[in-house]
Amino acid sequence: IDAHRRLLVDGQPFFPLGMYWSGVREPELETYAKGPFNCLMPYGSPNAQQMDMCHARGLKVIYSIKDYYAGTRWAPKHIKTEADETAEIEKRVALYRDHPALLAWYINDELPLTMVERLAARQRLMERLDPDHPTWVVLYQYTQVRAYLSTFDVIGTDPYPIPGKPAGMALEWTRVTRDQTYGTRALWQVPQVFNWAAYKQGEEREKSRAPTLLEMRSMAWQCIAAGANGLVFYSFFDLFKMKANEPFETRWAEVCAMAEEIRRHIPVMLSVEPAPAATCAGAPAVETRVWRVGDDVYLLAVNSAPEEVRATVRLGTVFGTVEAEFGTPPAREGASVLAYRFAPLEPVLVRLGK
Repeated sequence: IDAHRRLLVDGQPFFPLGMYWSGVREPELETYAKGPFNCLMPYGSPNAQQMDMCHARGLKVIYSIKDYYAGTRWAPKHIKTEADETAEIEKRVALYRDHPALLAWYINDELPLTMVERLAARQRLMERLDPDHPTWVVLYQYTQVRAYLSTFDVIGTDPYPIPGKPAGMALEWTRVTRDQTYGTRALWQVPQVFNWAAYKQGEEREKSRAPTLLEMRSMAWQCIAAGANGLVFYSFFDLFKMKANEPFETRWAEVCAMAEEIRRHIPVMLSVEPAPAATCAGAPAVETRVWRVGDDVYLLAVNSAPEEVRATVRLGTVFGTVEAEFGTPPAREGASVLAYRFAPLEPVLVRLGK
């Protein structure tokens, strides 16, 4: 991770764009590799053949060792002591730390704050065993992230609001997560693409629904606007789980359309050229982020509210042309001010020229 909180792969900046998996199987991998994603996080820790399969398709793997804590719910039966944990981790790291598909280690999935000393020890162990790959943890405890700072290199939180809560939960959680780390850590967020019905029964199942394409787009760009420099969506396997109610082909096409829009703009999001500041006046539901690429300034502004809102953004530079990469173009109000009228949940990216 560099000073700009970007992941570096072979010395080059890399924006992780992936999904959660269960196990790695070749037929599903063929489908996935044709999409816009560059990595995956399989719960079923891949073997060497599966790692090779991913590498052959140009996909990186975030490798899960998150269950290797004795006494926890998903710990393998042979892990009964902390010595067992260490032995298993040393074995896995030795097997895969030099594999070209390895992107990062997934070392904690929502384990409680009562385990923070064990989690910090795990982080120290990983730093010793493999200083070349970062560790990533994901928490639903988004207001407690600061207490976990000793336990990770990269943090993610996982807001899954649809349908019971506002999609703006993605922005709220990302803002808090960013602030809880003082803006100093890489942030790979976990937005929702799954249908909660996959985990419900009876009436609750009937009331659930998948996020719409608009909701998925908005939640993803909300996360990016608030500082995310990686996205790993939850989850690929749930798209299959719900295929009797929601055709996989339909849902997969929507997920790919959403992620392809992000993929196209990864070069912009990885730029660290000095960019002007942006000040937003108006709706607190709007978040902005600015990048510079050569002579062009890119301004992302996202409405996280379910209703139309207005906002004014003042940039710390004078610009000439305004072109929308996507979304409703704002109106100009002077040499450095843009006036937005956002549709519900609308993300807008504009390119500002001289």
